[in-house]
This record gives sequence, structure tokens and C-alpha cells, in this order.
Amino acid sequence: MTKFGSWLEANKVTLRAAGADLDLHFSYVHGLAKGKRTPSMEVAQRIVTYTKGEVPLEAWMQSAT
Repeated sequence: MTKFGSWLEANKVTLRAAGADLDLHFSYVHGLAKGKRTPSMEVAQRIVTYTKGEVPLEAWMQSAT
């Protein structure tokens, strides 16, 4: 699970709610949460804003290696 996935669980945010808030399909959010997808820079920045910096851009760089 990614830092984003942990953040979703800790904040009790559903995949559908996060998807709606981020304007992403919930299945894509699921892939991001589980580490099966890597976001574009634009989507990663939206996640930084959405999580108020608790999931930084660096979190995606680490999961991609």
C-alpha cells in the first residue's frame, strides 16, 4: 500500500469519494492506493493539495523505484 492508500484509510476516505474529489475514476484511485499505478505530475500535485501535503510528490518517486 502506498502513502496515499494509508492516508485514505487513516482519514476514512473511500475510493469513490477520493475519485470524485480528485476528478478521477475510483478504479484509478484504487490503483494509486495499492501501488499498481503511478500518477502523472498533474495528478500527483492534485493529491498533494487534496491531502494538504501529507502525501508529498516524493512519495510517488519512492514507490516508482
